[in-house]
Amino acid sequence: TMSGITLDGTDQLSTSASGANSWSATDARGTGAGWNLTILATDFTGGDPLRTIDISTATSEFKIQLLDANVTVTAGNTKPVSQVTTLTPIPEITALKFLSAASDTGMGTYGIAPNFELEVEASVYAETYTSTITVTAVTGP
Repeated sequence: TMSGITLDGTDQLSTSASGANSWSATDARGTGAGWNLTILATDFTGGDPLRTIDISTATSEFKIQLLDANVTVTAGNTKPVSQVTTLTPIPEITALKFLSAASDTGMGTYGIAPNFELEVEASVYAETYTSTITVTAVTGP
């Protein structure tokens, strides 16, 4: 969930509260092969399909940040490492690696609480916009 904004003729930022998104990742394979998580997102669309927030433009990027403090060990060995410790644009086409567990680490269950930010241009129409976020688990660090 992102914060609401008031359209007032200026560019705005919609954000998620720090640590508000509570995800988990589990590697129960027992192989120690390592793994990583990648993320993609679609443009934000409103009720009218012609009204979109194009996240591929420099003025309306959708970004992710995962602070080290927001990756916690629930049960397991050494926690995975964030690849996005600063706000980083989420792409639409080529997946972004945002969390990685090296070989012989990341075995167990881990809490993940990323932050998000969406730049909203002043020209956006007032309505509710949605995006589909795809997170993929990949074998190997």
